[in-house]
Amino acid sequence: MNYSDEEKNLINKYKNKVTDQIQKEKEINKEIKNYEKIINKLKRKKAACKGQQTKSKKLINNIVCKKFIEDCPSDIISLILKNLYNQELSKSTSIYSKCIINKLYKVSKKFRTIICEVFNFIKIIKYGYPQILLIPFQSNFGRKFESDLLEQLLYIPFTKNTRSLIHLFVRNNKLKIMESLVSKFNNLNINVPTKVDGWLPIHNALWFNNSLVEFLTNLGIKDDWNFQNGKISKFDDIYHYIGWLYIFKKNNGLVNLENFKQNVKDNKYKIELQSKIDYEYLINYEQDTVNLISKIYEYLNEDIRNITKFEIL
Repeated sequence: MNYSDEEKNLINKYKNKVTDQIQKEKEINKEIKNYEKIINKLKRKKAACKGQQTKSKKLINNIVCKKFIEDCPSDIISLILKNLYNQELSKSTSIYSKCIINKLYKVSKKFRTIICEVFNFIKIIKYGYPQILLIPFQSNFGRKFESDLLEQLLYIPFTKNTRSLIHLFVRNNKLKIMESLVSKFNNLNINVPTKVDGWLPIHNALWFNNSLVEFLTNLGIKDDWNFQNGKISKFDDIYHYIGWLYIFKKNNGLVNLENFKQNVKDNKYKIELQSKIDYEYLINYEQDTVNLISKIYEYLNEDIRNITKFEIL
């Protein structure tokens, strides 16, 4: 294309302007970056100021809380704890939820003492987990459960098979947990039946051929108990059941029948000493606690092999 001199001059003029603007743009970008660096530096300084404010507020809170704990009467702290517990209870849907009572338990010896006076606890230790799971609970009347009612919590039927915590521990061969429970509840009833088929814990122990057979027999078991295995079989007594197990499971090393019979006979008197199973009061009037124990049952059942300790305090 042939341009006139005037057109060429105009083109060169605008080319020079483009070059100048590109250079100016680069300089402006450089200035922007410098300002951004300054702004970011100021933002960091601002964040540091906020961090120091937060830290100072926390230190003030620590001093105030420490003084409050030292000077506040125990009965006032008890009321505060009960109110906090009720708030947690209303919004809690799982035993995993962070409970402020657990946090306060770790604050000071005074808090621990008061908390133990106000609440019952379920204590669970799990293999491979450094922390102890402490689950606080209390009656609807705002006080701790007495030992006899605590014991009844172990007999309440859960799951579609209506198994209790006793069944759960026995069927999973948790001898140390059972020994701990018997140590706390001297008259623990190990003859609690399921509502569906009438299974006793000894039937679970025999089915799984575990180390609790002798332990339970020494505590006094009912050998004349009628029960059934779903729709498969019905049993008149435990010896009928053992005979069926020999055939069904083909396990000749199940128990020495003569020794078993003698042991049952020697300890049968202990059955009368065992606590009466009567958890209807809890079902009718302490449903919050029953629901909590149900959640705990599910928690234990999910990973029972790794549960090394269970206490109800």
